[in-house]
Amino acid sequence: MSGQMRYKLLCGLLAIIGSWTAHGARADYLRVEPDAAGDYATIQDAIDACADGDVVLLADGSFRGNGNRDLNTLGKRIVLRSESQNQEACIIDCEGTAEDPHRGIVMISGETPWTIIRDLTITNAYATSEYEHEHGGGILCGASPSIHNCIISHCHARDGGGIFSTGPAYISDCEIRANTATEDGGGVYFTVTDAVLARIIREC
Repeated sequence: MSGQMRYKLLCGLLAIIGSWTAHGARADYLRVEPDAAGDYATIQDAIDACADGDVVLLADGSFRGNGNRDLNTLGKRIVLRSESQNQEACIIDCEGTAEDPHRGIVMISGETPWTIIRDLTITNAYATSEYEHEHGGGILCGASPSIHNCIISHCHARDGGGIFSTGPAYISDCEIRANTATEDGGGVYFTVTDAVLARIIREC
């Protein structure tokens, strides 16, 4: 399948998901706020409670601390997105350093394009050789999720400071900027040739 065809399929998938969420069909909504005043105290708590088809809505603000970084989507077919759909206003701040490394999101459990990350900023992630999986500071991907309209910035890893993927991820309309890598791929590093990147701003 060509990259252009894959991108068209991704656009169709996102349209379907948008229709579901707009009409409230087939999904439960789990809302999380930075001050833990939402339906669940942390983003990971909400993900853990999700069934396939559910939507985790993040209120605007900066999410920090345990449960709001080093996130794992656990192979679930869910949507994780900002409530406002303004990626600049909804921030996952990993606060990672070489001494205290933390990543944004891990997707290594067979996620499909039905696992959708959208309308978020992931920043200040840091993965090192002493940390579990030294690749992929902002996002470590070993599957084929959809990542749309996100900002990945100021993240660091050995390879793929912004995003590292060993699977055919679908990435569109994202800004991947000011990320660094010790070895290869400051912004994005893929080990596969059938990933889809469309309308990407990359300022590594």
